Amino acid sequence: MTTFHPELHARDYAILAPLVYCYRATTAEAEARAHNISSTTARKRLDRLADGRLVSRLTAWASAIPTITAPLKAWSPGDPTPDFGAIAHLAQSRWRDRPIRPATIYVASRKLLAMYALPPRPPLKLHQATHDLGLREVYVYCRSRWPQCEFVGEDMFAHERGHGEGVEDAQLREGQQIIAVIEFAGAYRKDRVEHFHSHVAQRQLPYFLF
Repeated sequence: MTTFHPELHARDYAILAPLVYCYRATTAEAEARAHNISSTTARKRLDRLADGRLVSRLTAWASAIPTITAPLKAWSPGDPTPDFGAIAHLAQSRWRDRPIRPATIYVASRKLLAMYALPPRPPLKLHQATHDLGLREVYVYCRSRWPQCEFVGEDMFAHERGHGEGVEDAQLREGQQIIAVIEFAGAYRKDRVEHFHSHVAQRQLPYFLF
């Protein structure tokens, strides 16, 4: 059960809850776009939450995230086997001419997770910041496309998997039903795309690969 903080406003929870349940990292620029405010206002809000130890402020190297307008591949059980090479080509080509730059990112703190009655998480792997920020953009797309669905990040279900089982980035759910498995491909190679497909197809679930 969430313990609500008396000094927090609804706009604060709109930032904090997705960091707990949906994705692992955000930036001032991403919050500015999501809430139609300036980057300066978003940064001040995030820094205030950081001062209250509800989020942790980190510096990481990350690329600008390509605009998410549709999945690279949507697949459902019964569909033909995808062209893994073609998907990998699309996944890799979108990162050309996107240099890696330092970025200030914000992640859920131990205090915030405890407020939601959740255990601490392993430290964020800073070299994976681009992936984590990309998943945040996938979340925005999915919420706009399927507003009736809940977007559930991997930290909420990874503990349910057995040793060696693959874990996707997120799930779209309606109640207890998994509507689709979600994965942000980054610059996946052909073998990585095929491995993801096999992992999900064995479970007879549809997926969206972004």
